[in-house]
Amino acid sequence: DRGGNSIHVRIDHHPSGATGVITKEKETNLHSVWDDHIIEFAITTQHNSSALSFQQSILDLVAEAESTGLIDLWLGCSDGMSTQCPSVWAEESFDDALRWAYSDEHGREIVDGAALSVEYFGTRLHVVKRKLAAGGVRLAAVLEAALSDRDLVRGSPADGTSKLV
Repeated sequence: DRGGNSIHVRIDHHPSGATGVITKEKETNLHSVWDDHIIEFAITTQHNSSALSFQQSILDLVAEAESTGLIDLWLGCSDGMSTQCPSVWAEESFDDALRWAYSDEHGREIVDGAALSVEYFGTRLHVVKRKLAAGGVRLAAVLEAALSDRDLVRGSPADGTSKLV
């Protein structure tokens, strides 16, 4: 299915997130739903159309991951320099896709031409937010590792004081 690109879907929901009244219908593909539309839905329905508020929610998730230790799992392959790292990250995404992307909120397979409900978006948002938070943390670690060789990092990664200059 080419990563969801071959599965055409309809988005049927009220822009404010209210159910029952369809005032907006859009045709797209499942891949685009996960790249764009779930985020747009969250910004519109949960963040008063504020992208900054949505971004803050991702930063809050990173802070929560630090306090719970989840960030250690995200950084288990943190420098990204090992050829194993992208494979580990791809496996995580593949597992999430199988569990969350290809079935609706009732466990039914999403087929070409399916309509995605408000509930689909709402029950998948946590996955998108977690992937954005983990991806940001990992990208920062990869950049820090790559740039530290150029003396662009002050401090010591071992003592947690490294900062990009």
